[in-house]
Amino acid sequence: MDEPKLLRDGRYELLGLLGQGAQATTFAGFDRQRGQAVAIKRFDIRAASHWKEVELAEREVRILQSLNHRLIPRYVDHVHVSDEGALYLVMDRIHGETLEQRIRHHGPLSEREVWSFLADADRALTYLHSRPVPLVHRDIKPRNVIRTADGAHVFVDFGTVSEKLANRTQNGSTVAGTFGFMAPEQLHGQATPASDVFSVGMTALAMLTGQAPENLARDGLRVDVARILDRRVSPELICAIECMVQPEPHRRASSIREATGSNHDFAHRADREQPAPSTAMPIGQPAKAAREYPLLLWLGIHVAWVIAVNVPIALFVFGVLIPFFSSAVLFLLVAGLLIHQLLRPKANSRGAVDRQRSAARKASHLYAFARVAPLPSMRTRVATPQAAAATLGDDGEAHAERRYARGRDNEGDEPSIRKR
Repeated sequence: MDEPKLLRDGRYELLGLLGQGAQATTFAGFDRQRGQAVAIKRFDIRAASHWKEVELAEREVRILQSLNHRLIPRYVDHVHVSDEGALYLVMDRIHGETLEQRIRHHGPLSEREVWSFLADADRALTYLHSRPVPLVHRDIKPRNVIRTADGAHVFVDFGTVSEKLANRTQNGSTVAGTFGFMAPEQLHGQATPASDVFSVGMTALAMLTGQAPENLARDGLRVDVARILDRRVSPELICAIECMVQPEPHRRASSIREATGSNHDFAHRADREQPAPSTAMPIGQPAKAAREYPLLLWLGIHVAWVIAVNVPIALFVFGVLIPFFSSAVLFLLVAGLLIHQLLRPKANSRGAVDRQRSAARKASHLYAFARVAPLPSMRTRVATPQAAAATLGDDGEAHAERRYARGRDNEGDEPSIRKR
């Protein structure tokens, strides 16, 4: 059947398909009267296979008319088109992407975003569950939560909403929800505010792991939250989700605030928490063991710290101190060698003078002795300066010669030893 392009005498214009579910089709639209974008949901009443489908469509229209909350789409109008047997529900359009789309595009989401989601879920569910006739959404899941550009989480698709108190006196019940995300008691047609808490907890797990509920580790009927999220998020978040996804309603937290603590500051928590590592597979793909490297991370941080502290010290030592001390030692060595070279000639000259003086004295004594020596052989050995030099050594030769010359000058002729 072709969809009409205009509704309500041309006020609403259908622009394109946004999504299609089991019970309705949602179109992007435009409200010409207000000049605003709208979402138009079409229920095919004529093709309904059971009267319950018609009841759910009319219930969604009636309930949205009574709601007024910033995290719930605002009702604008509804139009019956009898010719085609359809009911059109007009709502303000929520711009953004669903959590399912975010998980598919970005993988597991951060702990900070999960805390933000829990804060918005707490506000929206407190509003629904605190009404005179409490409303239970019954189908909270990533596809039915839209994250807007400003970070708010808007809850859509109220087609399965249950008016809890009104249904107590009615016969029969409807199983509504999505397997994996809906609470176990919903399989028996029972839904309480705690049922929505269970769905919020499972949605939070899907955000953190990127996995479908059937792929999560379990301990019997209970989802093993501690094993799934071990060391990936804060202990407070693990404890909160564990309280929300207990399979037994009497063990489960009756509200999100009860699960997280009555005085829990969601806004502060969302600002303080850091993103969780993306290690899981997206929804719809087989689950794989999460690979975690806490030891490697610790080692990396430690090595970075050691480098940051020690590298400047090493650069200072090897670049400044060692060259300075090396230069100082080299300077001292060179200076020592120069001083040694400068002082050595003086020492040698002094020694030479001393030796010369000693040789001169010895030559003088020998020469004098030779002149009066009683034995001719002794006189012969030292009768000349050359003989005295041979006795004293080469160093005394020059002095003995000079001594001999001076003796000749004093006596006027050669010594008597030569005459003999």
